[in-house]
Amino acid sequence: MLHVSDTTGQALAVSLLLLVGDFAPSLLGPFTGALAERLNLRRLMVVCELIQAAVLLVIVLTLPPLPVLLALVAIRATASQIF
Repeated sequence: MLHVSDTTGQALAVSLLLLVGDFAPSLLGPFTGALAERLNLRRLMVVCELIQAAVLLVIVLTLPPLPVLLALVAIRATASQIF
């Protein structure tokens, strides 16, 4: 959030970042629940953790622009929801 606030200087960008982190997983909730029921839970949890780690690593190393950052945050939040 601090990076987005410093680079854009807009409260709207920070708000979008928070909304994507909260609403992307809830919109995909029915699909993520069905996915969790059909797959091996242990393997699914490990894959979700690896996805979250990879996404965070990409965010930290590249400091992407806002649209890419929003997509990465949505992916990380969805993987967290599946976990």
